[in-house]
Amino acid sequence: MIDMQNNLDDDEEEEFSVPSPQVTRKKMLLVILPIVIVIGLLVSFYTVFSKQDSQGPKNYQIVDQTTETSNTNESLILYDLPEIEVMLNSSGPNKKYARLKLNIEVSSTNEESIKMLEAFTPRINDIVTSHLVETYPEEIETAQGLYWLKEDLLYRINLVTKPLKISNINIKMFEIKGTN
Repeated sequence: MIDMQNNLDDDEEEEFSVPSPQVTRKKMLLVILPIVIVIGLLVSFYTVFSKQDSQGPKNYQIVDQTTETSNTNESLILYDLPEIEVMLNSSGPNKKYARLKLNIEVSSTNEESIKMLEAFTPRINDIVTSHLVETYPEEIETAQGLYWLKEDLLYRINLVTKPLKISNINIKMFEIKGTN
């Protein structure tokens, strides 16, 4: 009888006890996954919109020049354009490519002119590329040809950057290479 009494007590406890909640993987994922997503979004927004990470390298230098005759300081901006590689207008089986890197001089050194140069950079690259595509390799292989190219590009770039006056173009690197 004692055993029966114990069995009855166990049955009564089971009827009145509250089942303990079990933590399953699905419930954990429903809680942890949104937290991880929110943290990831916050970190990515911080890295994208923070000033320190988005500045990157500068494409320009401000140079001060002093003239000996008038003892005045003149400053100018030297703005580097990205390297351009273009297939030249060449006939025959051997195609020739021109690689060049340009530097633009601007006399005004305010922040507005730098922002304008950065905005005009795609148009300037387009002008240089479209002009070089029309050029034969024989036209620009000599020093006289490079001078002609430089002056012609200066004229065309000044037409596009109308409110901003480009004073000079410096050729930092120029190379013509062919394929066999």
